[in-house]
Amino acid sequence: MFNVTRYVCLFLGLVAANEAAQQTEVWLASFEQAWVTIRDKHFDKSLGGLDWEAVRAETRAEVSRAGDAAAARKAIETMLGKLGHSHVGIVPREEYERSGAQRALASVGLETRKIDGQSVVWRVAPGSPAAAAGVKPGWILDSPAPLRGREGEETELTFTPGGKLRLRFAPAKGRMAQFGNLPPIPVEMQFRRLEDCGYFRISAFFEPEWLQSEMAQALGACRGCLGFVIDLRGNPGGIAALSAALAGWFIEEPKTLGTLSFRDYQLRLVANPRPEAFTGKLAVLIDALSLSTSEFFAGAVQDWGRGRIFGERSGGMALPSTLEKLPSGDALQYAIANYVSAGGKALEGKGVSPDQEVPLTRADLLAGRDAALAAALDWMRKQ
Repeated sequence: MFNVTRYVCLFLGLVAANEAAQQTEVWLASFEQAWVTIRDKHFDKSLGGLDWEAVRAETRAEVSRAGDAAAARKAIETMLGKLGHSHVGIVPREEYERSGAQRALASVGLETRKIDGQSVVWRVAPGSPAAAAGVKPGWILDSPAPLRGREGEETELTFTPGGKLRLRFAPAKGRMAQFGNLPPIPVEMQFRRLEDCGYFRISAFFEPEWLQSEMAQALGACRGCLGFVIDLRGNPGGIAALSAALAGWFIEEPKTLGTLSFRDYQLRLVANPRPEAFTGKLAVLIDALSLSTSEFFAGAVQDWGRGRIFGERSGGMALPSTLEKLPSGDALQYAIANYVSAGGKALEGKGVSPDQEVPLTRADLLAGRDAALAAALDWMRKQ
């Protein structure tokens, strides 16, 4: 007698095996593309002295044995990690798609920082769902729930103090920026006049025309100011050339910020002075999340002796990079150049050390104090 159950089980088993084989082929193709891209496009032709062929054989075997996407992805990430550079890795398909335009604007309106091993609320955007719910800087975020999601959906977050709060994702503040094949990112720029000093915050280095327009208005409103503060805390970078564009507002003669060394050529980042450049005191605020282009600017200001840096050491992720889509749907991020500052400093892995260290503390956040900004203003007013 024909056994239907056995036949169905056999058929389903064959289908599953075929799907698994197809997935393995997809991951092998993704691995090969990542390996070749690094071999042919990474800024360091020597790849730090690695035997890249041997790495290929080892990683291919691991990907072939991987039982699922997570294991295959981990094998490729381990291969890339051997380079020892920032801006090199795999952005999972889910994360890459989640950061697309349909989700990138949805946020609860708060940012956190690690302080003493705890996730502490650092900023709360005015008018955001978090602000409406009464969330305050200095609160500890106890739950690992996401702070970004699809507009209109809700997430439950637990705070100390504050307890459990249900917050709805709403459009993030700022203007959406799209550059190359990078996911869209919201950009904010904010100017305030603090009595005799100006303050300007840039959340990311995109939107060149907007940046120049905002800087022109800010410095126009700050004529006669004793000093000016550029706040780059939490700024992950962006377009490298915008570090030079921003620097042009604070110099009186052309200056070199540093040198980008690509695979086959070098490019100097040169800042040209603006006719209406600000010549007063200059302070720059940085922290561990000030990366890439932020580090180019802060490092140049320090090397030139043009101003003083306040806050915490920057992240030391100073390599321009790009993204490339893989057959798996993941994105490969890889570095396309090395950077050395005007003073001959390689900032990758080291970062910019502030002239005046001002650690972020929960006590200051709870009290509503911005200690780094206060230190910068105090320095400018005492000079």
